[in-house]
Parts: sequence; C-alpha cells; structure tokens
Amino acid sequence: MGTTLWFFLERPDGALHRIPVTRYRAFFDGSAPLPASRAGVVCVVEVIVHTTGRRLDQVLRVCPVLHRVMENGFVDAEHQERCARLAVETLDLTSTENVVNLGPHLARSELTAAHSWKPTQEQVQQLGNTLNRAASRPPVVAVTADGLRCL
Repeated sequence: MGTTLWFFLERPDGALHRIPVTRYRAFFDGSAPLPASRAGVVCVVEVIVHTTGRRLDQVLRVCPVLHRVMENGFVDAEHQERCARLAVETLDLTSTENVVNLGPHLARSELTAAHSWKPTQEQVQQLGNTLNRAASRPPVVAVTADGLRCL
C-alpha cells in the first residue's frame, strides 16, 4: 500500500501510453531521450495514485506536463531550470492580510504556460478508461468536459 507516480507519454499519433518510472526518470535527469510528442516537446501526464500491491485504489492528482526537448530527444535543461525557478517564484512568502504580492501569481501563470499542456477530450477519455480499468473498485475518475475529476 502506498502512493506512487504513473506516467503516460503522448505519442506522435496522439495516443497516450504508460511508461516505466525508470524511463521517465532517465529522461528527466537528462541521461536518456524520449520521442517527441510533436515538434520540440514531450507531453507527459503525471498521475499521482494510491495503490495496494499493483492495484489502483485512488487517483490523487492528474498533471499534464510539457517538456521541451532538443532535436536528439533529450530534455532541454535550460527550459527545465527556468521552470524550476518559476515554481519557486510561485511561493508567496511575503503577503500579509492587507498586502498581496502579485509576483507569485504572475509566476504561476508563466509556469503554467511554459510547463503544461491540455490533453484532448479523446486523450482524457483514454486516460480515464485506463485508470478505471486498473482500479480495484472502479470508477476512480470521472471524465468531464474540463478533464478528469478524481473520485
């Protein structure tokens, strides 16, 4: 029983397929390439799940993540570093009850634009079907017009 990450890679034809954590980690660390989903980017859906053994109990969060890649399929380290800096900037440590720091809000918007993507309705449906099939007690997600809703 535990919480883990599942990764689904968007293929050039638009289909999503699950990839091993080790393969994604090697890509993220810059030691192995992944095939580009489309020109210059790799689109991955990171799914945080709670499991018992190999059976899915609950989907906690679904995060579509976009990685820029170089021509050889390796991650663009400069873009990753920029996104990491933006993630830190989204933390608001200075706002008080009467003063709101706009910097973190602007950084969050920029990070979303630089590091995320919106799956198509077909991809959402495919992912929902895959997760519900893997569940010990389906359904664990519902497909809505806005994407997946964790149940």
